[in-house]
Amino acid sequence: MPSTTMKSGIIPVSPKKRYRFFIEWVASGTSDALTCYARWFDDTQSTLATWSFLSETATVANAWQTSSRSLVPPEDARYVQIAIAKPNVATKFGIARLEFKEFDNSLERKLREISLIDDFCSTNIGQLPWTRYDMSGTVIASKVEGSGTFGQWSEFGITRLTTGVSTGFGGNIHLERLGEGPPPIGTEFRCKVRMQDTTNILAWVGIWSRLELAPDTALANVVEGIGFRAEATGSGVNWFGVVRDQTTEATVDMGVAANTTWRNLGFYITNVGVQFTLRGTAVGAEVTSVIPQSATQLAPIVGLLTQTNSAKEMDIDFYGLQIFLNRL
Repeated sequence: MPSTTMKSGIIPVSPKKRYRFFIEWVASGTSDALTCYARWFDDTQSTLATWSFLSETATVANAWQTSSRSLVPPEDARYVQIAIAKPNVATKFGIARLEFKEFDNSLERKLREISLIDDFCSTNIGQLPWTRYDMSGTVIASKVEGSGTFGQWSEFGITRLTTGVSTGFGGNIHLERLGEGPPPIGTEFRCKVRMQDTTNILAWVGIWSRLELAPDTALANVVEGIGFRAEATGSGVNWFGVVRDQTTEATVDMGVAANTTWRNLGFYITNVGVQFTLRGTAVGAEVTSVIPQSATQLAPIVGLLTQTNSAKEMDIDFYGLQIFLNRL
């Protein structure tokens, strides 16, 4: 951190929680920049990481303005110290209010977030306006009944994708495109999926840039996005977390087979990259490279292709994407 700073005390935090930072401030000139840092500590109060998470220039001299960000602590963080820095001794700042707290259910919080959540318990594809897209041949999206320990209450809304019967046939269901580039810090994704077929498949789910192309393991298709993929030929395969920028990608083995067992897959966006999760627990290291480019729009997509001359099937029980925005 710069030497010219104002620092908070050591604040306890909880892993996987989202925190809201808010500051109301004034500067003496329009060229004066305010920079905020978060220093994260583990349970012994040893430093884990230092993030620069906000840097803004005063829009009007001697006029109050507000800035805010959402933060998700590193997985091992138990404490944080917030620091407010100025570029040089001559710069003058005033601070009227500073907050760092866990997100609540206030109206302001709701206005700052976009939640796309679908349990697929409707007579359509789902409650959200999903559109079916045939990439080659056809893909059918149908409703199936749930079955679990508590009967149909466990997975009472399921949509099944079924491909055509020729190699390469299939497609996806998708929503409209969202923002460009990587989602904001604190964004979280969760889905619950299972495969009815485990060989000669290419299945993917998450947020992706192309409706007409799949994020293949051969890296032949120019696709960007963040999500999960299972591509198998003669034998079964695990689910993999994928972060992809055109024909370059980083993958994380989720350690669970893409088979008829339900898998609760997810990821969240940190200050430095993407952390994949299984049932909410982090898997592997954060991916900090090959993040989708800033000019690329991403859309929620669930897709399936067959890689043999027979139909393949995939089920989805829920899809959830929560995005936190700095738009107030």
